[in-house]
Amino acid sequence: MTIPATATTVSTPTAKTTERLPFRLEARHAIGGFVVFFLIVFAMNAFMIWRAVSTFGGLETADAYRKGVAYNTTVAAARVQDARGWTDTVRFDGNRLVAGIVDREGRPVDGLQITGTVGRPATNEFDRRLLLTADGRGAYAADAGELGAGSWIASLEARDGADIVHKIKVRLWKAP
Repeated sequence: MTIPATATTVSTPTAKTTERLPFRLEARHAIGGFVVFFLIVFAMNAFMIWRAVSTFGGLETADAYRKGVAYNTTVAAARVQDARGWTDTVRFDGNRLVAGIVDREGRPVDGLQITGTVGRPATNEFDRRLLLTADGRGAYAADAGELGAGSWIASLEARDGADIVHKIKVRLWKAP
C-alpha cells in the first residue's frame, strides 16, 4: 500500500503532565523565618524605647531616699494638720490661683505666707512657682499667667514664720 502524496500523517502529541511537588520546609526557609521574626522584634523594641525616651517629661521624685527616711515625720505633720481642723479651698479665677483657708469655726486664717507650684499632672514641663499674697479675709491669690485649659495640680505650703502649718495638694480643672 502506498501513501498518496497529498496525505499527511497525523501524530498525536503526547500529553505532558506537570505534577506539583509538595512543599518541603528546608533549612533556608527556617533560617529566613527566624531572621525575619527577630528583625520584627528588634524593630518594635527600638520603636518602643525611642517613644519612651522621647516622651519622658522628667517627672520624678527628687531625693527619694531622704523622703522615705522622713516618712514617719511626714505622717506626724499630716496628723497635726488634721487636728488643727482647717479647711481649704483652691480654684482658678481667670489666670489667678485663689486659695482660701478657714479654721474649725469658719473664721478666715490670715497672716500666712503661701508658696507653691501649679503644673500639669503628668509632666513638670509647665510647672510654675507661685507666691500667693493675702487679701485680708483668709484668701490668698497669685497670678499664674496664661494657663491652658485642662487638668492642673496645685501644691501649696502655708507657713507661719519658718514652720509649715498647712499643706494643700489639689487637682484643678481650668475650663477652656
